[in-house]
Amino acid sequence: MSPERSTWILTALYCAFLLAAAGYFTIAAVAVLDDGGYRLIPGMWLALACISVGFAVQSVVKAYNGAFWLDGTVLTARRVGGAVRCDLSQASVAMRPGALGFGSPKLVVKSPGIRTITMPLVPNGTTRVLPPRELHALADAVRRAQGAEPVAQELRRLAGAPASGTHDSPTPPG
Repeated sequence: MSPERSTWILTALYCAFLLAAAGYFTIAAVAVLDDGGYRLIPGMWLALACISVGFAVQSVVKAYNGAFWLDGTVLTARRVGGAVRCDLSQASVAMRPGALGFGSPKLVVKSPGIRTITMPLVPNGTTRVLPPRELHALADAVRRAQGAEPVAQELRRLAGAPASGTHDSPTPPG
């Protein structure tokens, strides 16, 4: 469950944009400092460079933080500060719809002493939910948690298979 190829391509483009913005930043800083006075145009370039650097850093961090993987019942989320691991069979698990009821559903995992993991079920850069095999694996891991059967059923529903299906059975065409 790592970011798609298009996400990495966009990240590379943002990095190229970051380098261009750094060049503009340098030119603007030299122009402002060299003249000894305030100039409007270099100041605007400086502001644009700072804003673009912020967006570039944010997009790189978002792409890096978009990787999740499941090992048995342990969900791991890759984060800039280090991976966050949580045993789904011991955690509190819930489904959350997208913002204002729109957008992609998210799996929210909370466990004492561990940062909350919010995993989008529609990966960045895509318009489709995770593959049925991955949704069934998540449902099997979540099912073991106390009171999480409705979440497991919802994950199976998103996979397009009945709640009693196994993750080895093919999903019917939809």
